[in-house]
Amino acid sequence: MADNFTFTPGTGGSSRSKNPSGTLHIPYLYAATGEPTFISGASGIQTINVATGADSTLTVPSGATHALITVDTGSGNIRYWPNGQSPSSTVGLLVQAGGAVEVTSLANVKMRSTAGTTVVNVAYYHYTS
Repeated sequence: MADNFTFTPGTGGSSRSKNPSGTLHIPYLYAATGEPTFISGASGIQTINVATGADSTLTVPSGATHALITVDTGSGNIRYWPNGQSPSSTVGLLVQAGGAVEVTSLANVKMRSTAGTTVVNVAYYHYTS
């Protein structure tokens, strides 16, 4: 017997379908359509010296909805939380030297270096439809 799956595009969540063994849940994600547009000018980029002893935050330009954070090769690693919590040198989401992460909760991002001072570069952008 074939299962029928239904979902509403753009809603996120899970689809449900009855099968002989009960309910089958299938998670799915959807992506926003559009093109990323970088924020032009000096406010669209930022270089931050991230230390171990204090939180570093983003200086978000008007209209920015996303940020690409890169950790310079040769610097240390960083740890961050996107929800406003303070990371430490051992606790938080790890981004290694040479790595990158995209974030959307711009006002809530807090970062710390895992050792010494780490250079982080940030490019801000928003999506256009």
